[in-house]
Amino acid sequence: MFQREIELWFGLNHPHVVKLFGGCHIGTPFFVCEEAKNGSLDKYLRAHPTEVWQKLYEAALGLEYLHARGIVHRDLKCDNILVNIDGDAKLTDFGLSALESAGAVRWVAPECLAGEQASYASDVFSLGMCIVQAVSGKLPWGNQLDNAVVKHRMRNGELPQRPLQFSDDQWQLVESMCKFDPRERMHLLVVVQKLRRLAEFPDGVIIEHVSKELDCDMALNLKQALLSHDSSANYSVPCFVYQLLIERMEDIDNTCSSVNAKSSLNSILASAETWIKQLGNQLSTVDFVKAVFRGFSLHRQIDRVLAEHFIAPTSEVHGWADKCFSVLQAEQKGACP
Repeated sequence: MFQREIELWFGLNHPHVVKLFGGCHIGTPFFVCEEAKNGSLDKYLRAHPTEVWQKLYEAALGLEYLHARGIVHRDLKCDNILVNIDGDAKLTDFGLSALESAGAVRWVAPECLAGEQASYASDVFSLGMCIVQAVSGKLPWGNQLDNAVVKHRMRNGELPQRPLQFSDDQWQLVESMCKFDPRERMHLLVVVQKLRRLAEFPDGVIIEHVSKELDCDMALNLKQALLSHDSSANYSVPCFVYQLLIERMEDIDNTCSSVNAKSSLNSILASAETWIKQLGNQLSTVDFVKAVFRGFSLHRQIDRVLAEHFIAPTSEVHGWADKCFSVLQAEQKGACP
């Protein structure tokens, strides 16, 4: 178990996941990891209550990173969200603690209490309980109920009573994350987007995009610009990444009936324009890498739009990760002597 965990943790590198430097299994096993001088999230928020949604957003980004790498946290609670000296929230202790421990009951998804394995959906439930604790300043289900009572209520599909500190929009987010049926829970990609908005508008008033169709003229102009750059072998990878990005947006525009989903794509398109324009310059190696990885980030933003609006596209252009990976592999092989 220790060896598996250290191999898993050592390969992770994200601003919202505690960094592991090493470990030792001789005698009492221990890890050597990044220090979090500000302690656990609940402790930090007692001194900085106005930062609650920003810290929850950061924790969700860390969880998104783990899920993207096939890792289920399994033991998500405020004690396992730490804050470093710079005020950054970071996840730790993923998979280290048993879900059956008494202290974890209030955060564990009901299906896990029934003996099912932890999953991405159960992590979303646990993050929802972290939101309850972080906003209310109290344990999920309060500080008075016995764990046996909590288990009974959770198995009956109940949620904690809504704390007074929550607005309607904020509590609706918790309810969507903590549905009894894991298949009905909000996808983590959507949770991240909701928390980002709450971090920007802490009073719970979320400003939505003005309804507007995808700017097809901009999309066409960007495709033409990419064609002019693609003749250069040095730009073949970033051009492919951004061409695929625009093709995905055009497919959504042509096949999706949700105006709100289409309007959400315009900000992604505007970000893509900024990076595509830079391809007209002589890029350094660092700028080249930034352009490619920014393109990956924009693809993930499209994934969030699809998840938020429950869109299941059928076109093969949406299998972007495998396509981009294949192009990168081909580029690396071509670069080898």
